[in-house]
Amino acid sequence: MTDLDHYQVLGVSVNASKKDIRSAYKSLCQQYHPDRNEDNADHFMRIRKAYDVLSDPQRKVIYDQGLRQGINPEEFKRILYATITKLLPQVLGRLIAHGGNFEQSAQFELTTRKSEIAGEKAKAVEAQQVVNKYLKTIKSGHDSYFVQALTKKNVEINVAIKNYDVNLAVVKFLADDTKNILCEKEQAQRRLGGVTWSTSTTA
Repeated sequence: MTDLDHYQVLGVSVNASKKDIRSAYKSLCQQYHPDRNEDNADHFMRIRKAYDVLSDPQRKVIYDQGLRQGINPEEFKRILYATITKLLPQVLGRLIAHGGNFEQSAQFELTTRKSEIAGEKAKAVEAQQVVNKYLKTIKSGHDSYFVQALTKKNVEINVAIKNYDVNLAVVKFLADDTKNILCEKEQAQRRLGGVTWSTSTTA
C-alpha cells in the first residue's frame, strides 16, 4: 500500500470536522476490523493511528503544520520535540537571569535559534554552489571516482538544506504561538525519555 497521510487513510478532507473524522473512523473500523479478516490487521492499525492523531487537537495542529510545509509530519514532530527539549531550559534560564515574561524570553531564544539555522543553511547553500560548479566543469575524461564523490557530497548537502528548512519551519511554528512550547512539553517529555523541567522563575 502507498504511504498515505492520515486524512487519506480515513478518507476525509483536511477540512473535515471532528464529527466527520469520528464517523469515518467508525465506518472503517467496522469494514477493516481484523476479526472480519486477519489480512486487515496492518491497515486497521493505520486507521487507529490516523484517528488517534486527528482526534487530538494538539497532535492534529502539529500534524497539519507538517503537511502545510510539505514535510513528513512525523519528522516535523520529531524535530519539534527535540527543539522544545533544547529550547525550554534556555527560556527558563533567561527568565531566572533576566526576568520578564515567558513569551518575551521564548521569542528571544527563538529569534536567536532562527538566526543560527539561517546561518548554517547559508553555508550549506554556498557549499552546494561550489560543488555544482565543479560538477558542471568536469569533463568526461576526469576520474569517475571524483565525480561520484562530488555527487555524493551534493546529495548530503541537499539533505542538510532540507533539514534546515524543517528546523526553520519548527521555529516559525513555535514563534507564531509561544504557548506551543509549554503545550507540547508533556508530550516532549514522554517522547524524549521523561526529562522534566520546572516552569518556576525562581532558582
